[in-house]
Amino acid sequence: MRFLLKTPALAAVVTGSIKLRLIKKAKTQGASLIELRLDTFETRNVFKLRQEIAAIKAQGLRVLLTVRSKKEGGKITITSKSD
Repeated sequence: MRFLLKTPALAAVVTGSIKLRLIKKAKTQGASLIELRLDTFETRNVFKLRQEIAAIKAQGLRVLLTVRSKKEGGKITITSKSD
């Protein structure tokens, strides 16, 4: 797996849920990467998420999964094991 890109990536951020028509629109507007903010998703069904990621990749886009804590402006509280 290579992480170095020859050209800069333009990311479209998805929050709440994945809507394929908006993913396609983001691609036509120049996005090459889709960031899925999992902390904002209404449901976190792993099976459904895998299907949706496959649909995004089928559009020729890369996917970045992120989870942000409330401290970082996200929607969930994350604590360390030592807390």
